[in-house]
Amino acid sequence: MNAFNRLRRMTFEEGRWRSREMARTLGDRVRFRIAKPQWPRSRDASVPKAIVDRLSRGQSRCVIDPSRADVVRDAVLTRWPGATADATVRADHILAGHYDLLGYRGLRFSDWHSDPVHHRTAPRICWAEVPYLDPAVGDHKIIWEFNRHQHWLQLGRALWLTGDERYAREIVRQFDIWLDENPPLTGINWASMLEIGFRTISWTMAVHFLSGGTGQGAEGRRLQKLLVAVDRQLRHVEQHLSYYFSPNTHLTGEALALYVVGQAFPELRASQRWVTTGRRILLREIERQILPDGGHAERSTHYQRYTLDFYLLALLTARRAADVDAARTFAHAVSRLADFTRAMADDDGRLPLIGDDDGGMLWPIARRECNDVRDSLAVASRTPNPESRLR
Repeated sequence: MNAFNRLRRMTFEEGRWRSREMARTLGDRVRFRIAKPQWPRSRDASVPKAIVDRLSRGQSRCVIDPSRADVVRDAVLTRWPGATADATVRADHILAGHYDLLGYRGLRFSDWHSDPVHHRTAPRICWAEVPYLDPAVGDHKIIWEFNRHQHWLQLGRALWLTGDERYAREIVRQFDIWLDENPPLTGINWASMLEIGFRTISWTMAVHFLSGGTGQGAEGRRLQKLLVAVDRQLRHVEQHLSYYFSPNTHLTGEALALYVVGQAFPELRASQRWVTTGRRILLREIERQILPDGGHAERSTHYQRYTLDFYLLALLTARRAADVDAARTFAHAVSRLADFTRAMADDDGRLPLIGDDDGGMLWPIARRECNDVRDSLAVASRTPNPESRLR
């Protein structure tokens, strides 16, 4: 009876979506069993060349602009003379194979599917069959956090501040290993659309860090492999967007990835579709997820910060891409979110712990604590909206 009542309450739109989701997931399972998918090959070298040429002309559509690497480095070191030392310590920690994630310190991972805290490894089976909530495969949050590749942002920061090529080589080394260990549809790292979205954002930022690190630009063949892998992952996200599964920050995070990556790489065939889909969802979710007072609908200070960061990145991306109408709406959303966040934070810029907190962040480039929102508020104050009360 309960199942019948739930079915009766389900809207036609939701029912149609769930039917399509089941069919697509079944299709993935069948393809996996017939012939385990491999990374597709692309012999078209014109796309990475076009991207490298565009970036060399200073035409970045990403918030990381390789043409401004020297300007950014000089500005950072002028204001924070100790930034190079801090970036070096953090990046060298990564080079030594030590990772600080979700409150753990110095974790060492044996591969991209392992949980070093509980000494478990997730099976390399079809993504839809991975029992990631089962403790027998380890803590999925630890595995996913590592596979977001947000530590590449710290390596990119160190690369720009020091010019040390070791940090670029480490990003490239990890990328090659990850491709080998995570073919399409295989394993836990294909099971969460949000995690895939975060990873593709990290990869996009890494491309731009590498392009501006020493002026050498991204190596064409490897960039080609990365773009093929980005395309395959975001097509997977498109097929399984979280419209009715965790349809709050999961959905906006996935949409953000489609929008940011699509805008950053307009040369890709699917980019305009990603931009259109991501833009539509981000704009629609503003009124559903952001309350009139600027608070997030989940009443969690952690998701408040997440949502502020999501829309800040969407706003900055829209402005770089000259998406004027979206930028205007994103700016209003950022104003409301930032005003509420500032009101909730104490004088040191820290939020109280209210509601859920999963320990994750969108942009942990300097590894601040999750409740420290000074950087988010600082960026918001530099992206003013005429109606904002934030000072």
